[in-house]
Amino acid sequence: MKWLIDREARKRAEVRDREARPKQAPFSERGVAVIAVSVAIVMIATMSVEFGTNTNIDTIAAANARDNVRTHFLARSGMNLTQMMIRFQTDILDKNEFTKGVQFADYAPMFMALFGGSPEEVQGYSALLGAAQGETIKGLGVSAGEFTVEITTEDAKINVNCATGNDQKTLKAKIDSLIYFEAFDPLFAEPAADGWQRTRDEQATAIVDYIDPSNGRYGAPGASEDYGYESQSDKYKSKDYDIDTVLELRQVRGVDDRFWTLFGDQFTAYGDCQVNLSAVRDVKLIAAIISLSAQNDDDPVVRDPIKLWRLATVVSEAASFGLPFNELKDFRDFVRNPLEAIGGMVGLGGDDAAQAAGAAGLGGALDNLADVEGVQLSDDKLKQVARTGARRTYRAEVTAHVGPKSRRFVKRMIGIWDAKTTNQNPRNPADTEGTWVYWKEE
Repeated sequence: MKWLIDREARKRAEVRDREARPKQAPFSERGVAVIAVSVAIVMIATMSVEFGTNTNIDTIAAANARDNVRTHFLARSGMNLTQMMIRFQTDILDKNEFTKGVQFADYAPMFMALFGGSPEEVQGYSALLGAAQGETIKGLGVSAGEFTVEITTEDAKINVNCATGNDQKTLKAKIDSLIYFEAFDPLFAEPAADGWQRTRDEQATAIVDYIDPSNGRYGAPGASEDYGYESQSDKYKSKDYDIDTVLELRQVRGVDDRFWTLFGDQFTAYGDCQVNLSAVRDVKLIAAIISLSAQNDDDPVVRDPIKLWRLATVVSEAASFGLPFNELKDFRDFVRNPLEAIGGMVGLGGDDAAQAAGAAGLGGALDNLADVEGVQLSDDKLKQVARTGARRTYRAEVTAHVGPKSRRFVKRMIGIWDAKTTNQNPRNPADTEGTWVYWKEE
């Protein structure tokens, strides 16, 4: 009986042990909690990463938008400073007898560096103005970014809009003289990009006809100006009116990339019909002016492209070294005898003047100054194609940049100021003369 009692006791003990142990979930439900927790952790981690990524994107986008706005207004600041410089030039310097020949715009890079240059430039120029070394004058410089300004003029170019007036003959002659040199023969020996085989005369005529208001071909009374514009796949007609920008000349028949590369920078749609001799520096245009103004059309220098180019090069170089052409007489006298003019500048004459000119920094194109032959110019002819005096137009190019190199924002603004155009909406009633006639932001 004892073994029976022991067995029953063991059974009761086993029952008590089972009841004392926690109940386990069925085999099919095991691990659900672990999976649920794991999924929750993954979701939270994913949401955290996405939130962080979105936050970074929003931060970068906000910084980009901020720098974009900064760059825009930094460029506008440069244009506003440029307008101030131009006003100072036209309203004060140009009207004062003692400062007529001074061009404040020539000092634009240094002046603008005080306001928009690098910290080193601002400190350096501040020191020149009396600030302590390493310090910056209050109000100069910008807290973020930099900007540069380049000011030139359209006065030294051929205004093609003169085709709408009474200067068509002079305009045609200027273009003829501009493309005269034998070095440009390959351009006209081959057809243009659109397949048009043209001569120099036909190319110059096409430019005039595109703008002049008549429907007749220039230089051919009774003939229509048919250049095949309406037969193109993208049909159009001649403008027959003033062009708004010089880039419209790209629509003229024959003005392809090759032509534009050689001569495009010599045309403009703004300013006077006469080229301002105090501003012109391009050798091709100077040669054209000499050719058109020669007293004798058969002058050996005018008829010899090499001699004419050499003379024009000397004129362009000498104008940059202390011989500005403030009067037509100055230009005429220099072209008549360059060696004598430079000799007067250095206080010598003859071959000594040529040697002294080289020693004074007029070398390079002036090395063979003694071999340069002059040309006698006609005052009447010169007055038709050129003038001197104050500049009428100013071309300003402002480039601003903000931000590190990895994500730098760059804005470029281009404006052309005409000092004689009436401002139709002036802020100050006294500032009706002079306004921006061209504005572009890139």
